[in-house]
Parts: sequence; C-alpha cells; structure tokens
Amino acid sequence: RGRCCCVQCCLWCLEKFLDFIGKNAMVYTAIYGDHFCEGATASFSLIFANLGRVAMMTSVTGLVVTIGKLSIATATTGIAAFVMTYYDPWKSELTSLLFPCLIIFTVAYVIAYCFMVVYDTAIDTIFLCFLLDEEMNAASGMMWADAGLKDIVQKYSAESQQLARELSGRHGEFNDAGYGGSAQLTNNQRVVTVN
Repeated sequence: RGRCCCVQCCLWCLEKFLDFIGKNAMVYTAIYGDHFCEGATASFSLIFANLGRVAMMTSVTGLVVTIGKLSIATATTGIAAFVMTYYDPWKSELTSLLFPCLIIFTVAYVIAYCFMVVYDTAIDTIFLCFLLDEEMNAASGMMWADAGLKDIVQKYSAESQQLARELSGRHGEFNDAGYGGSAQLTNNQRVVTVN
C-alpha cells in the first residue's frame, strides 16, 4: 500500500512537470514555429537558468489565480443568496438556501477556473516572452520589454542566479555568463534587430 502511494505521488509529480514543460514548449513553439521537442528543450533550459524568478512568478501567479477563483465564486454565491433571500418568487418558495447556494458556488467556481486558466496562461506567456527578449537583447541594451515589466521581473534576478547555481551545483555545471548563461535557444539562435 505504501509503494502504491509512493508511485502515485511520483506519477502526479511527473504529470505536473510535463504539464508545465508542455505549456512552455507550446508558447515557445507559437513564438518561433519550431518543433515541439526543440521548444520543450529550449524553454526548459531558459526556465532552469531563471529558476528563482520562475519560482517567484509561479507562486505569485498561483496565489492571485486562487484568490481570483474563490473571490468570483464567493461573490456570485453571495449575490445569488441575497437575491433568493429578499426577492420573490425565491423568497416565498425556498425553504433552505444551502443546496441552491452550493450548486451556484460550484458552477461559479468552474466558470471562474476556466477564465483564470486563460489569465494564468497569459502571464506565463508574457513571462516567457520577457525571458526570451532578455536572452536575445539584454546585452545590446535594446530590449523590447516595457520598463515597468523589466523592473518587476529583474527585481529577483540575483536570487534566481543564486538558486540556479545551487541547484546545478548538485546536478552539473552552471555557466555564469549572465541571466540565461546556461540557456541555449536553438541550434540557430535568433537575433532581433531594430531598424
């Protein structure tokens, strides 16, 4: 029984890891039109090189998305409970609000989940685009990212480098050439020029 639990835990972790890699690989593939495996490799190495910032962005995004889903479901249920309590025909016909409010909360949560997944994917896409912009254009000083976005993301760059060094010290060498020193985009690295 303990082995089965352990196997289930390992499979769950693998599934979450593959979902994370798959989403970023799809974003990379959408940006460059490369093959999926090439996009998965490039996006993983880029994310690993910026591990601290990815961890911070993921935790903040997860918190915001969870609060958003619960807020939307709770507000919708509260408004519905108010309407059912004070307005006819619900006021006179309902004996208990518990079951209708449970159904309303569940439906509102599912709908909020669908919308917040889009929001989460948009945040991940913008962040990966920022990392790619930084990888290609930071050395030339011609980044396309907005100054506000640069300030927010670069706030944790030192912690990101330190975490990547610590983790890769246990699992291999870390190239200390800058933000994405160990990240290789593809076989033919893209360069963006501004006319």
